Amino acid sequence: MSNKYLTDIVSKPNMAEYKESIISEINTSKRPFVHYPPSARGDMNAYKYVAFKEGVERPVTAFEYFDSPREGSEQEEFNKNIPAINQHIKDLGLLEEGRDYVWLTTKDINDVKKCVDKTHHYQEYDNNTYDRDIRRKAMEFYKDKIKKDPYVIEYLKAKTIEEVKKREKCLTILNINRRAKSEVWEPRNERHGTYMEAFKGIMDIIRSINKAKKLKMHDICFVGGKLTPEEVTYWQKFCREAKTNFFDLTDAMDKPNSLNRTQQRCVHVALAENYKSTIYFGHQSGVNEDANILPRTNVFSLSEYLHLGQIGISRVEARSQLDPEYQNEVGLGGAYSVFGNFYSLRNCEFLTSEGVLAAIQLKLDMFKNNHISLDEAWDDILGRYAWESEVPYIPKKELDKSEPYILFCGKYYYKRSIEIPHDYAVKKLLNRIFASAEVDERNFWDNIKDEEAKRAYIEAADLLVRRKLKNQKGFTTQTIIWLTKIIEQLFERHDRPATETVRHESPLTVHKRRLEAQNAGRVVYTLGGNQIKHRAIKDTSWSDFWNLVDNQPE
Repeated sequence: MSNKYLTDIVSKPNMAEYKESIISEINTSKRPFVHYPPSARGDMNAYKYVAFKEGVERPVTAFEYFDSPREGSEQEEFNKNIPAINQHIKDLGLLEEGRDYVWLTTKDINDVKKCVDKTHHYQEYDNNTYDRDIRRKAMEFYKDKIKKDPYVIEYLKAKTIEEVKKREKCLTILNINRRAKSEVWEPRNERHGTYMEAFKGIMDIIRSINKAKKLKMHDICFVGGKLTPEEVTYWQKFCREAKTNFFDLTDAMDKPNSLNRTQQRCVHVALAENYKSTIYFGHQSGVNEDANILPRTNVFSLSEYLHLGQIGISRVEARSQLDPEYQNEVGLGGAYSVFGNFYSLRNCEFLTSEGVLAAIQLKLDMFKNNHISLDEAWDDILGRYAWESEVPYIPKKELDKSEPYILFCGKYYYKRSIEIPHDYAVKKLLNRIFASAEVDERNFWDNIKDEEAKRAYIEAADLLVRRKLKNQKGFTTQTIIWLTKIIEQLFERHDRPATETVRHESPLTVHKRRLEAQNAGRVVYTLGGNQIKHRAIKDTSWSDFWNLVDNQPE
């Protein structure tokens, strides 16, 4: 095994015996055989919960890797995910190699497929955390580790997280998703990086709702990527003014803590257990996919809105958004929980400016490697306008390089002297994005018949220009109103009794109102047949789901 990412993970057994053994296990035990590709790193957050399935329900998983891929190839990039996938397996510590999973090359997996009755898709297990038995067993597992794992116990003590006798408050968890900057612009690396201004806007809304309802402010907890010292200072001040508690758990992986993924989740469980309810926010990422397993928690996955078909959203929307308490004889949820639900919120204002640009670029062509960065695109637009408008340029010998400047067609311009019109900037920015993606802009617009889709692209570019020209960091008034209606619904009693003005609502009707509020002004994502099959609610279409809701007795 020459691949440096796999040397310590993938053994090189007698492959003929290895394959024969696993084929025998599958055919003898009648357990499902699952092919798991190396591209699905983030999906392990939910998939690993197959460990809590028992007997013939627990699949035998073949984790695929590429043997000695060409340097710089896509296959080599996928192999870089293998350590993270392996870390999920080892951190949980419940799956056994040879019995529950194997590491196989593409060729060897294809050999196994020929010898088993059926190969299952790993996405069939996306809804693991909605299985009531899995949730129960997972919580027992986490709570046992909370009591016995010395590293978890020590970390909880350091953070003064102790079991409360009576739950009196609510909690908001904010997951930070940050990746190291790459030397070359890479849209996939930038698309869903955390935009801290969005989290500030969300918490301002929650604070306003609590104040209006005369409720105690939610405690605030950060998990995931590290907070900067400036961010720590901001949130400490915010919490002091709001008279609430601040938990920074973003140091869990740092020494001397060095908590692994499972230990970190134990800490999250221990914290959430102390609250009446928890709202969890995170930019669209695999790390959010099992967050709904936390006690009394609803999850909001944040992503852009670019009409339909945005990269990865089909996987998010295909997840069960409602948590069934049980299923009736026809496979439909017989009752639904107020907690444990997973919702998708789509709005470009949730993203960093780089993330918005990356989202547009990936929608145009996700495989191009010559997309332009935002700084490069903006400088090009400013320079072109200055040149076309004959803005006075600065001779090179007089240039003060301590001031921001651009070079265009051999001429230097100070950025402060370029007063570019807003509409011009939006148009030229889109021109530049399309050109770098090598997509014919005229043909692209001609082929889009839905005016809503066109508007989504233009509004995304308009947002980028507003941030550049007006330094508009926070939410617009329109987004604040939209998001306030969504979050306010989580403050309502799930089974609120009938009053003179509000009749009693069934849980499904409550969820219908939630989804309608979340999708207001947006095209509802249409699920394909394969995605519907993987949902816990086995409805055949959104319209059938709404009929189910509307026909349910109140």
